[in-house]
Amino acid sequence: MKKVLILSYGSQKRLVQEFEKLEWESDVMSPSDFYCYISDKKGYDRIYKRAEEKGQRIKAKEYSAVVPRISGAGFDYGLLVLEHLQHNLGVFSTASPFGLRMCSNKFETSQYLSQYRIRGPKQILAHGLSDFKEAINLVDGLPCVVKLQKGSQGRGVFILRNEEDASETLRALQYTRMDMILQQKLDSGKPANDLRIWVIGAFMKSPVVIGYKRYALADDFRSNYSLSHSGEKAKLTDEEKEMAINAARALNMHVASVDIMRNKPENDKPYLIEVNGNPGLAGVEAITEENVAGAVAKFVVENYSNAAFRAQDIARDSIRRTIDMVELSAGEDIQKMRINAILRKSITDINGIIHK
Repeated sequence: MKKVLILSYGSQKRLVQEFEKLEWESDVMSPSDFYCYISDKKGYDRIYKRAEEKGQRIKAKEYSAVVPRISGAGFDYGLLVLEHLQHNLGVFSTASPFGLRMCSNKFETSQYLSQYRIRGPKQILAHGLSDFKEAINLVDGLPCVVKLQKGSQGRGVFILRNEEDASETLRALQYTRMDMILQQKLDSGKPANDLRIWVIGAFMKSPVVIGYKRYALADDFRSNYSLSHSGEKAKLTDEEKEMAINAARALNMHVASVDIMRNKPENDKPYLIEVNGNPGLAGVEAITEENVAGAVAKFVVENYSNAAFRAQDIARDSIRRTIDMVELSAGEDIQKMRINAILRKSITDINGIIHK
C-alpha cells in the first residue's frame, strides 16, 4: 500500500478519509517529529523520526508523496523539513517551500506576482511609517486597509475609515516598529465579499478550479469564512480562473487557494488579494458541496510518480533561487537585469513543457 505523509501540526481528518478511499495510508505528523541529516557524501542525505532513545531512519521510498499543511508556530522549521523531503530525498510534494514561504508574507506575494503581471490593488510597504498623508494618498486615499505582514483568518487586518482612525491606528503601529502594508480599499459591495478559489493540479493542462464567494459579517469588512461562516456558490469568469492558475504556477504550487476581490466601481474588475498555501477545507466543501479533499488526494495518487513534475519542480525552485541571488546584487547593473529577465523566461518555458 502506498503511503502519504501529511505534514501538519493539527488533525487532517478529511484528507486522511479521502486517501483511504483510494487505498493509500496516511501518516499525519508534525515537522518537529523529524530531524534532517546532511551527509558529507553525495546522495546520502537522510531524515529521521524522533524517538526517546534512537531516531528511526525514514527511507525515501517510505513515502510516495508529502502534502504540507503547515502554518503558525514552527512554520520555518516545517519548511526546512519539507525542503529536505522534496529536494534532498526526492519525495513528490503538492507545494514548494519557496511558494509556502512566499505565501506567508502578504506584501512579498503581491510584489512577486506583480512581476508576472498579475493584477493586485495598490499598496505600500513601510517600516516605522511617519508620513501618513502621503502614503494614504498613494493608495487612493481614505478609506484604506492596513495589514500586518503576517496573519491569517482575518487577523492583523484593519480598515482606516477617516483621518481620526488613520492617525490613531498608524501612530500606534509606528511605536511597535512593525512592518505594515497600506492597501487600496476595493468596493466589493455590501456585505463585503471576495472569492476564495482553490486550484488543484496547477501545472496540469486542465487544473481543477473550485471557487466560492465569502461574505463578511454585517459590521465587518473582512470576508473570511472562519469569521463569518457565510458564503455562496460563485460562477467564476475565465479571467478569474486564469489569474488563480497563473498565481499558483508562479509560486510553484500544485495545490493552493487564491483570494480575489471584484471591484464594483470598475464593473467587477478582479484583483488578486493573496495566495494561501494552507487553506481550510471546511468553508469550500460546505458552500460548494464539492469534494475538495478528494480532488487533492486524486491529484496526488495520479501524479506522484510523474517524473516530469519532479524535474520541473526542482528546476523552477533552482531558477528562483538564482533570481533571488541576482536581485540581491543587481542594483542598476544592466547585465544582471538581463540575466534576471532570461531566468524568468526560463520559468515560463518550463511551465509550458507539461502542457504540451
